[in-house]
Order: sequence, then structure tokens, then C-alpha cells
Amino acid sequence: MTAFEELKAHRQPGRETLALLQRLVAQVTRTSTFPPRGGHVAWTDQAVIDHIAKLLLRKNGFGFVIACFLKADDQASLERLLLAAIRNDLIDEAKSQPIGKLRRRMQTLLRQDDRFIDASDLHQGQDAWSLPSSLPVPSQADVGQLLDLSIGIEAAPILSLPRAGRTPKPARESLLTMTYGVLERLNAALRAQTLAHFLGVRFDLIDPPQVAGFDGDRAASEAEAEHAVSDLDAELLAEEFFAELSPLERSIVPILGDSDAIESSFGDAGLEAADTLRDHLRVLVGSDVGRDALGPLLRMCSTEVHA
Repeated sequence: MTAFEELKAHRQPGRETLALLQRLVAQVTRTSTFPPRGGHVAWTDQAVIDHIAKLLLRKNGFGFVIACFLKADDQASLERLLLAAIRNDLIDEAKSQPIGKLRRRMQTLLRQDDRFIDASDLHQGQDAWSLPSSLPVPSQADVGQLLDLSIGIEAAPILSLPRAGRTPKPARESLLTMTYGVLERLNAALRAQTLAHFLGVRFDLIDPPQVAGFDGDRAASEAEAEHAVSDLDAELLAEEFFAELSPLERSIVPILGDSDAIESSFGDAGLEAADTLRDHLRVLVGSDVGRDALGPLLRMCSTEVHA
């Protein structure tokens, strides 16, 4: 019996549904760079189980599973809907972490300062920064190495940062001075998430448990984990969703609110595809990043239709 059949027969999750959740959470976490929580340093079986428990607490029990089941037609569509819900939840959780907030703050500051240039092309599309005078090469420096490089760079301490809104001028000057000094000494392009992690440690803006142990593989894995938000922000989530759409569905997205136009252009097949598409979009907009992805998704579909 599949999880879909179990839910259809009993209208409540059982052994098969729990097994499916465990498999899907393991699939998402082990094929991405989302950092494990709760003291885990890797996505072990226990880390996956602990995450499922927290997921159910945040989602008011199995309600989100039932919601996905009601939109599914079979086991395959149930798995797709659950995968999207799990992925969106992980993205929202990662965005709420201190380093993720600092990374987004630095993105805003660096874009407004002509001394810095976007170097994402040197890091396979991941957000990265460099100086106009730096070598056009990617840096693999970790947080510990950046701390060593920063010795002697003078910048005023940062006592605190607001949770949201504009960066106070003293803090802005300190962050930009330290960033410029390190990039100048590094002479290469640095990933945005690694920069944020370094600044968080250097100015004591993140809690000690998040920065313990910067030697060897632990430092690399910590820095690597922080680019989950960068890799799966709204634009990239839209690209991923777009890639999974059929040519028919891509044509329907720009006119999804006009059933008459869909029927006249694509007939019954179009109406059926529109119903499926609406179900998938309801899951997509179930998270902050999913709602942010709607604009880029509409742009991609409209561009293809008019190409």
C-alpha cells in the first residue's frame, strides 16, 4: 500500500505516510545545502526524524499532509506536493537565521556602493562579491582564514543591529570597511554567505553555538550550509518550478485567471492542466519565498509565450 492509498482509505496518516515523509525529508536535505538544526552537524537519520517532529509542530500536526493529499491525484502528485511543502518550509526556516538576515543586509549595502562588484559569475551563479582591482578568480577561503586576514583592519565595534530596516550609519561604515579590507587582501571573489558568516563572527553578531569550531571540515560545512538561502531564493525557486512545467502549463500561467481564454485556446486539455496548475501554485504560495517567486515565474512564462 502506498501513502496515497493509505490516506485515501483511512483519511489519516499511518505507517506508509510516515515512511514517505522520512524519505522525502531525507531526499531534500541530503541533496541540498540546508543546515541541520538542533545540534546536529549532518543530516543523519536521527536529524531527519527530529526535523520531521519540528515540521509537524510548526505545521499543526499532519494538517499539511492532508492538504497535499486533497490536491493530489495519485502517489506521484502527492510526492511532488509534499516535496514542495518541505522545501518551502526549509527555505523559510533558513531565511530566519541570523546569518541569512546579515547576508541579505550586506547584499543591499554592497549593491549601493560602487567600490564593490557583483562576482556571481565566478561562483557558478551563487551570490559573490569582489573589487574591481581583484583577480577574476573565485576564493575558497573559509571563516577562519578570513579572520586571520582581517587582523589589523580597523573598524569600530558594532553593538547591535536592528532586526529590520535601514542599517545605522556607524554599523554600515564598520561592515563596509571590514568587507573592503578583507576583499582587498583576499584579491579574489568571495561568496556572499561566507562573507556574512565572517562578519557575524568578526563583529560578534551571531550566537557562539553557530560559530564554534572553525577548523577543517566543520568550518567548510558551516560556510557551505549558509548558501542554501542564496541557492534557493525566490528567483531560483521560480526557475525550478518553471522547469517542471509542461509547455502547455507554461502557456497557461499568464492567463490562468481567464478560464474562457484557456478553453478557447487549449480546449478541455487546457482546462484540466489549469486545475492541476492551480493546485501546484497553492502549495508554492504557502511560504514567503514561494509568494516572492510568483513574479519571476510569471515573467518567465510570459517571455516564453511571446518568444
